[in-house]
Amino acid sequence: MTLPNPNEPIRLLLVEDDPESGAAMNMAIERKGISCDLAVDMDGAIAKFARNEFDAVTVDVRLGDDNGLDFLEHVRRRNSDVPVLVITAYSDIGPVVRALKLGAQ
Repeated sequence: MTLPNPNEPIRLLLVEDDPESGAAMNMAIERKGISCDLAVDMDGAIAKFARNEFDAVTVDVRLGDDNGLDFLEHVRRRNSDVPVLVITAYSDIGPVVRALKLGAQ
């Protein structure tokens, strides 16, 4: 795993389909000095991940009609070193098990 340059802010890709939650998380993250790029859907997340280099990714399990774990698989196929944090407001254990098997933190 490559460590971020200590002279540059950490770059985080935040994938959250709820615009209000995404904006609130984005603002809180940036207040901590972390550069945060928000994607509100799977297509946007895939495009941003392809165009930019991120130090970490945070993805919601449920992305409207899409599944955040599918995006986690996409990330793992392209760069297995990027830490991925999976978040959810639901208590279903199935996605948690799948996320851990795919290498989520």
